Amino acid sequence: MMEHAVLERPQTEADAGAAGPIHWPHVCDDDLERYYLGLVTDESELAILEEHLLACAACVERMQETQDYVDAIRAGVIQGGFDSEPS
Repeated sequence: MMEHAVLERPQTEADAGAAGPIHWPHVCDDDLERYYLGLVTDESELAILEEHLLACAACVERMQETQDYVDAIRAGVIQGGFDSEPS
């Protein structure tokens, strides 16, 4: 079952008729990784991801964990010499 983030809808004049919280599914780990690696190129998908990350502290925390994971894997590849061609 997918968790949903409950986010407060901004109350602006243009949005005054749509009061109440909105429910967005949390961003999945694969999409967080794709976002960090710069692999999300579709503008509409990118906008949705970025808007969610601006409003959801839980996904921002998971985004930081994703960044740490990707950076650790990159460092391991470099330090282990796995990024070079075999001789």
